[in-house]
Amino acid sequence: MTSSNGPSLGWWASRWQAAVARMLDATSMSEGRGLVQLGLVTGLSLEVGLLRGHVGSADGPACRVRVSLRTLSDSEWDRCLDALASQAAYAAQLLNAELPRGVESVMRNLGVPLFPEGRGDMEAECTCGHLRSCRHIAAVLLAAGERLSEDPFLLFELRGRTREELVDGLRDRRLAAAQRRQAIVDGDSVDAASASREDLVAAMDQFWQMSSEIRELPLKVEQPEVTMESLKILGELGFAEDEDLISRLEPVYRAVSERALEVAYDDHQDAED
Repeated sequence: MTSSNGPSLGWWASRWQAAVARMLDATSMSEGRGLVQLGLVTGLSLEVGLLRGHVGSADGPACRVRVSLRTLSDSEWDRCLDALASQAAYAAQLLNAELPRGVESVMRNLGVPLFPEGRGDMEAECTCGHLRSCRHIAAVLLAAGERLSEDPFLLFELRGRTREELVDGLRDRRLAAAQRRQAIVDGDSVDAASASREDLVAAMDQFWQMSSEIRELPLKVEQPEVTMESLKILGELGFAEDEDLISRLEPVYRAVSERALEVAYDDHQDAED
């Protein structure tokens, strides 16, 4: 296990450590960090709203630590997922199993903290009995920070949503938004907000058909915010046996985008001339 204050400490782990430091005293933090560096934290598990681990000791039996974190309510998650799904760049990265740092500020601005902000967000127990100033609790929390550095999506799980639930929620919202846009193009009065995956699959045979209204829509040609956004939204390409397919496709997509811009603006210049 790496040092809690070493150079390998990532951004998510640093933010977690800062949140923990606001809730614990300096002595507990220092002693807890020492226990982590000695490799005495074992059996660490991060689950929905729950953090558990054992902390060994040179002069006694191992202590059992249990930390409960307040999970976000359904309405809080709905607000966050709506906001994240509305931003193409964040949605594409999250659906591609990437967690951009800006997600934390989006949630904070909505009044929904991703990191614990005080003792009201956390309840801790330790078999040593010294809960007010417990180095074992500090050690487990610091060790959890190192785990978050490896997989920051575990932070969402501690707050009440697994990675799968998060991705499913975002994908459903993006699909519903796509059908709403299609309904506007088609002049359809059906409420597309109730779109389901089955509805979209059933309408695939009409995907490439354009209504006459499309000619009246204003077009804005520019570089995409996210390279290969469509592929990243789809997630892993289960049909592709080539593990390097995505990386090899990226320069192709970039070249196509650049050529499309050249064609669009060449045509525009010809029309002006």
